[in-house]
Parts: sequence; C-alpha cells; structure tokens
Amino acid sequence: MNTPPKAATKVLDRRIFPPGRVVFHAGDLGDSAFLIRSGTVDIYRQDGDSEVVIAQLGPGEIFGEMALLSTGRRSTNARAATMCECVAISGGNLEKLLEGADPGVVALLRTLVRRLRELGDKVTVCPETGKLRLASEVPTTETQAGAASH
Repeated sequence: MNTPPKAATKVLDRRIFPPGRVVFHAGDLGDSAFLIRSGTVDIYRQDGDSEVVIAQLGPGEIFGEMALLSTGRRSTNARAATMCECVAISGGNLEKLLEGADPGVVALLRTLVRRLRELGDKVTVCPETGKLRLASEVPTTETQAGAASH
C-alpha cells in the first residue's frame, strides 16, 4: 500500500529588507531567527535618544536566535543597514531541528542564551557617551546620607 508522502514543512522563508527597515524591536516576541544571505544588518540598543550599534552583521551570520532559544522577547533592535536578503527560521521549526540534537547540547545552548540574556539585561546606554555600560545601582538619598555619616 502506497501512502502519499507528507508535505514538506517549510523551514525557511525568504525576506527582503530595504535599507533602514526595522526587522524587529527590543521587546517584540521572538518568533523567527534570520540568516543573512546578502547585505548588512545593524543590531542596536536604544535608550531614549541614545542609540548604540552593538554589531553590524553580514552574509552568513544569524541574528534573532536568542529569543527563539529562550522563548522570550527580543533584547535588542535589528535594522537593515543596506538592502538585505534574509532567510527566516521560525521558532517551531527550530524546535524541530533541535529534536534530533543531543540533549546535552540543547541544554548547553539554552544555558548560554539565558546567561547572555541576563548579561544583556544589565547593559544600558550611557546618556553622556552613547556607549554601552553595565547598569549600576543609582545611589539613593539614604545610601548617600549613610555614606556621608561614616
């Protein structure tokens, strides 16, 4: 008995982004990672009027993967710096690709992404310099008064 072949699952989806087009914003739900086939993409953080480009990625590089592996929200913004052709990989399809991977490797990936996300949450844009810095506790009036009395 011949059974018809299952329809192939579409894992990759081609997308074109003109220069200046935002691919995603920080805080968006992460539903796709992107493989750059041509062009460049800026990954950047924004804090008020300050914007810092963290990385400029080119052909063969992937971005947006952290939100997929940690099932969370985007931690940065991504914008096409030049005309870009990307291939989108959906989260569900990424999970399918990881099903066959060694459980230790999958756990390692998830741990690395979680730790990178935790570090990224501690980084802010310095309003004076426009550069990235680790967020520090802002001294409160109580801690300043306590320090002055010692």
